[in-house]
Amino acid sequence: MAGSTALCYACKLVDSSMVKALLKHGANPNWHMNLVADSMPLHVAVDADLSKLGVHHLKLRAVVEALHEEGADPSIPDADGRLVEDKTSNSELKEILPAPQFGRISLKDQ
Repeated sequence: MAGSTALCYACKLVDSSMVKALLKHGANPNWHMNLVADSMPLHVAVDADLSKLGVHHLKLRAVVEALHEEGADPSIPDADGRLVEDKTSNSELKEILPAPQFGRISLKDQ
C-alpha cells in the first residue's frame, strides 16, 4: 500500500479503533490516490472482506459504519467502475451504505 494513507492502512487491517481515531482527527474518508478509487478507504475495507482473510464481520461492520458516519461516498466507483455494493455479497454492509440515488459518478468529477 505504498503511497496510501494511514486511514487506508487501518481499513485494510480492519482496525475500527484506529479508523475512528483517524477520522476524529480529520482523515478524509473520500480521499483517493491519483484518481484511483481502489485506494479509497471504503473500497479498501470491502476488499479486506473479499480477501477472505478471516475478517470478523463485526469488526468490518464497525469500520464501514465509521466511514459512512463521516461521509464516505459509496457512489464513487473503483477503477473498474464497480461500486462498493457491487463488490460485496455481505448484506450487512449493504444495509449500512445507502444505494446511490443519483447514479454513478466519475472520479474526474471529484
